[in-house]
Amino acid sequence: MAESGCSAIPLAGYVILGPAPRHEDAWPLSVYGMIIRDDGPASPRRGLVLAAGPGPRLEDGSFAEAQVKAGDEVSFAPYADCVIKVGDVNYLIMKEDCILAVFV
Repeated sequence: MAESGCSAIPLAGYVILGPAPRHEDAWPLSVYGMIIRDDGPASPRRGLVLAAGPGPRLEDGSFAEAQVKAGDEVSFAPYADCVIKVGDVNYLIMKEDCILAVFV
């Protein structure tokens, strides 16, 4: 896990994201903790991978290798995320399959 301070560990096929460095204010939250989306209904969003679980489980019971790693800046499908709160900080958790691209 990166030096994110996030003490949660994602399970197989899931990743935990924080705001991308260039978009620190990209995730304004309502008083109820819901993300206020101002980027249109179908626009992909960006985030920074803080932790990635192993890839999905294969038919033989082993795990595939994760396609992203901590530190990757990614674009993901809108409405694919779930907000989790660890301590005082909000993070996003989603399936790795919902990530559309890794920025290099």
